[in-house]
Amino acid sequence: MYSSAAEHITIFGELAGAVSSAALLTMPAAQGLYQQAILHSGAAQVQLPEQASVVARAILEQLGVTPGNLATLRDIPGEIILQTATAVQSAMGGSLTFLPVLDGATLLALTCSTPGSPSPGAAILALPR
Repeated sequence: MYSSAAEHITIFGELAGAVSSAALLTMPAAQGLYQQAILHSGAAQVQLPEQASVVARAILEQLGVTPGNLATLRDIPGEIILQTATAVQSAMGGSLTFLPVLDGATLLALTCSTPGSPSPGAAILALPR
């Protein structure tokens, strides 16, 4: 049944949209904006900050921009940035190069290092309370 009531909002994401929807589940800034989420053909996939930094440095290097130089970055056409990001993604092995980043502020996470965990220090999404 369709409802336009603000207290009955469901978000839906398919493929990459499911990854984004899963990330929204842990974002304090998104709390209260929706009540449930449907993830279709995707999962909660994330990157650690260290991994994201490697990707960002590779893109900046290809663009000839030093880290922190926002003025130069802003002068580069978006199409060139997108082409460069696509080339870096291909060079790094594929489709999981760009994922939400577990930064502990915008995107919350728990780390687990207990016996039987996926790997020591693996990041696991946790719903905000």
